[in-house]
Amino acid sequence: MSAKIVTKKPVRKPRKTGPVATITGPAGEVKIYRTGPAFTLSYYVGIERKREKRTTLEDAKDRAEKILTDHRSGRQHVRSVTAREAEVLNQVVEMLSPLSVSLTSAIREYVSAKTAVPGVDLLQAVKHFAADQERLARPQKSVTGVVAELKSALQSQGRSERYREDMGVRLNAFAKDFKVNVSSVRVAELDSWLIGLKVAPRTQNNYRACIATLFSYARNRGYLPRDTKTEAELAMVATDRGSEIGIYSPDSLRAMLEQLPQAFTAHVALGGLAGLRTSEIGRLAWRDVNLPGKFIVVAADKAKTAQRRIVPICDASASWLAPLSRDAGLVRVGWNSDRTFLRALGAALDNIGVESVNNGLRHSFASYRLASVKSAEQLALEMGNSPRKVFSNYRKLTTEAEAARWFSVEAITEKTVVNFKAA
Repeated sequence: MSAKIVTKKPVRKPRKTGPVATITGPAGEVKIYRTGPAFTLSYYVGIERKREKRTTLEDAKDRAEKILTDHRSGRQHVRSVTAREAEVLNQVVEMLSPLSVSLTSAIREYVSAKTAVPGVDLLQAVKHFAADQERLARPQKSVTGVVAELKSALQSQGRSERYREDMGVRLNAFAKDFKVNVSSVRVAELDSWLIGLKVAPRTQNNYRACIATLFSYARNRGYLPRDTKTEAELAMVATDRGSEIGIYSPDSLRAMLEQLPQAFTAHVALGGLAGLRTSEIGRLAWRDVNLPGKFIVVAADKAKTAQRRIVPICDASASWLAPLSRDAGLVRVGWNSDRTFLRALGAALDNIGVESVNNGLRHSFASYRLASVKSAEQLALEMGNSPRKVFSNYRKLTTEAEAARWFSVEAITEKTVVNFKAA
């Protein structure tokens, strides 16, 4: 006898459906569900859920209206309310009205939320949740990607080559160590990274400024929250007490101009006797040097501050530049970068026995020029600097007599004889 196979039919669970009607009022709401041939009312009294059955939908609706009326009139309360409490209740109901939320529903949600996260400030929790949702909706961009975008933007904006090069070096170093989304970088990590550079405070702050520019760009592009400070802006600022400014003596200037190879002469004359920056000299063309008019045009794209300025040429500077002048081409040739040039200059100074001073030519010009013209405003215009910085850095570093010696270091020609012992 063969066995009989009985296949059980799967038991289907009843499908949940929403209410067929929802009756609302200032005192709350009543939902009506179809349950078989009858209708079930569902509503809350305080935080307790109540259910009632009615045979017809119309009867259920009438009962719902009666429940809401009783709630509003206070018949469901265990005690009567005072006039002050009634005023407060009315105010609360009015506050909830624009949200289409009943007082009962609001209180029920509040109690449920407080129960779910006890001891937590609900408003702060909501703000954190909203911020997290905004973060998830925000475009995710890596630090490397934002650096590439910013560098491209700076070029399209026509920013100077020197500025773009400086930003690129610093931001590339930052991107190399932060291979994460820009929104993931935190201020503590930035502080640790900046300290780990082990550089002078001013250099550390320069790195911080570049990163702050990067983060501001990311914020403007929507990669970081708007209307709030970025992590880079919150990073610590290194205390920069400055360092002692060193300058060359007039005798050292004479030795540099006379004994260094001719490839360095124009740089020394323009840095020490006109105050140009190393980066500006590196981009300067002979067409920018007007010897007959005795002035130099430092164009905006060649200046560190991206502002055009006119720099006067003194007689001493003109005497050294004249034999080197050309109709076209760069003033400084033979070096691809300022770093390689400065290393070569340092080695050449060692060969002639002159101790190299950091940024010494520009510092020397500023010190002697301020002693000569006695005007921080005039010197600031010539150097492309601020009067405040000029006054604080270079005041009282030298004397008017020493300044006269410095600016009389002319090239010796048939018409020029300089007697330093008599000066």
